[in-house]
Formats: sequence, C-alpha cells, structure tokens
Amino acid sequence: MINHDVAFSFAGENRNFIEIIKNDLVLNNLDVFYDNDFIVELWGTDLTITLAEHYNNSRFVVLLIDDYYLQKMWTFFERQVIIEKYLKLRGSEYLLPVYFNDFKGNVPGLSGLIGHISCKSNNPDYLIKLLLQKLK
Repeated sequence: MINHDVAFSFAGENRNFIEIIKNDLVLNNLDVFYDNDFIVELWGTDLTITLAEHYNNSRFVVLLIDDYYLQKMWTFFERQVIIEKYLKLRGSEYLLPVYFNDFKGNVPGLSGLIGHISCKSNNPDYLIKLLLQKLK
C-alpha cells in the first residue's frame, strides 16, 4: 500500500533545503512524507516503527547524502530501513540518492551501482524539476 509519492531522508542541517523541495512538490499535488508535517502523528510513537512505515509506504525515497547525513544516528537507521525495502524490491526504482554539495564519498550499505544525481544547496530548482519528472 503506497501512501506517499515521495519521502525524504536527510540530515537536520539540510532541513531548509528539503522544505523548499517539499513545498514545491505539495503545490504540485504530490503526497510527501516530511517529518515536520507529521509531528502530531509521530509524537509519542516508537519512531523505529512509525518512520519505517512511512518509508516503506512511499513510492520513492530521496536520500539527501552529504557528510552530515553519514554522521547521524537517525539517518543511519532510516538508510537501513530504506535499503532493506530496496533489496526486497530487487532493485526496482524506489531509492533516489542525491549527492549533496559536492559529496563524493562512499555510503555504507549503498551500492555505487545505483544511479544518483548531484545537487547543490543553491539550486533547489534542479532537484524539483527532476523529481516532478520522476513522479509524474
């Protein structure tokens, strides 16, 4: 059961950038999982269960990957949940990695064979354009 067109996994340091993307997608009538829009629903729940449900019930998940992303406990958890679903789907399009602000490192658990895009914080329109094409 798909509840969301897209969900985001990102480090808190990049929240402002993701909000720009999310707002534009919502204006285009897409259902987006963005944690701050679900504060009441998430409040008091076991986030390891609730967040996993949102990621598993999304058509696509965007991972906004940079050094901050790799340092966080919650993004590590989210990445595990997302990769597990990706493996169950046998590599079908679900996982949309975005290497953010010139990130060029390795991402533990994520194959370098998965197509990714690169995006800079000063160009949210680029990511919006690509996501709208992917989601339509």
